[in-house]
Amino acid sequence: IRSNTLAFNFKVVSAGGKRYLPINLEESIINGTEVYDYSNAYANKYSDYFRIDIRVSFKHNLKNISQEISFDVQNLTDHSNVLTQRYDPDTENVVNVLQTKFFPLGSWKIYF
Repeated sequence: IRSNTLAFNFKVVSAGGKRYLPINLEESIINGTEVYDYSNAYANKYSDYFRIDIRVSFKHNLKNISQEISFDVQNLTDHSNVLTQRYDPDTENVVNVLQTKFFPLGSWKIYF
């Protein structure tokens, strides 16, 4: 039995920023490594999270095998979402570590 499927997917995620444990910059500079400020634990939060993903896929089914070709674009709007913060001893500053920004991805899957 032969069948083909063409699919379009669209996903939007919008959420409040997650709360975090802040880094005590003065203590981190003295120690040369991250020192957390537990007295203000989870009092602050990162910026709101926003992301749009799209996917186009084509699946071709045969009797004993199927194959799927797809193209995904993750974070279509190239929005900067903060994952965490780190202390950078080279600059003696707290820096944001960002999640993946605009990320296109193609794939070809074979199912037996």
